[in-house]
Parts: sequence; C-alpha cells; structure tokens
Amino acid sequence: EYNPGINVQCLDIKYKRLLKSSEKITKAGLSNAKIALCDVIDLLPVLPDHSVFGMFIFFPDPWIKSRHEKFRFLNEDFFTMASSRLSAGGFIWLKTDQKRYFDEIIATARQYHFSVGDELPGIIARREYRTKFEETFTGKKIPFYQVILHSMPRMKLATKTLRH
Repeated sequence: EYNPGINVQCLDIKYKRLLKSSEKITKAGLSNAKIALCDVIDLLPVLPDHSVFGMFIFFPDPWIKSRHEKFRFLNEDFFTMASSRLSAGGFIWLKTDQKRYFDEIIATARQYHFSVGDELPGIIARREYRTKFEETFTGKKIPFYQVILHSMPRMKLATKTLRH
C-alpha cells in the first residue's frame, strides 16, 4: 500500500477520469484511497480546520482565454480556505503547463502566507506521482511547471493583560 497511515481523497469533476482512477485503486488494492465526484471548492468549506495534510493539484483547467479566467479556482478564495484547512506543515503540490497561470498562482499563494519550495514531506516524497497529462507533455517535449506551496503558521499577536 502506498503511503500507509495516510488517507487519500481523490477529487475530480470528470466522471470518466474518476472511473479510471477507481479501477486503478481497486486493482492496486489500496484501502486508504477514496474517490469523489466533487469540485474542491465545494469540499473545502465543509472540512474542519487543520484537517488536511496535503493537496495535490495536477494540471487544473487553466481557462486560457482572458474572458474565462474568472473560472479558475486557484484564486484568493481558494487560498483563504486552504490556509485554514491545512494542518501544521501542510502543503499544496501544484503542476501546470501554463507558465503565466503558474506565476499568478505563486503570487497569490504568497499573499496568503504560503512559502514556495520544491521539497515534499518524507513520507510523500518516496513515490513518484505522474499523471497522463504529465506523460503527454513530457512525450511532446512541452514544458510544465511545478511547485510545493507550504502553509506557514500565522503569527498571533500577543496580548498583554494589565493588572491593576
């Protein structure tokens, strides 16, 4: 079993991709992986604070045309919710083939207290996670970009109690 002790929730908005993933999970005998036909934006609000260790977001729809950019989900609302749902040391692993979108995501993530890096936590780093999109881009020599966004704890302002 990959990453024993870690529960994995797979989300996608495309039924056919979920069906293929379900078949792979069943074939591999993975008991710690579950699948849901769901948009992450619908799931994040119902998750408890600090309940997610990591998010893998591989090749999200970039909505390339400027009139469609409003449909991108990696925006301020996403990072606001993600920052409170990630546990201490939590991360988001992002891959995309769209350089401009990649740069915009990093800029937004930094505004919401994420640091930019390239290292995964040890238990996750022991396995390669390649998607069909990545294989296609690699085969066609199309570059793609990836980053690990680490949640950073927000500093609480100390309050001093005055005694009279």
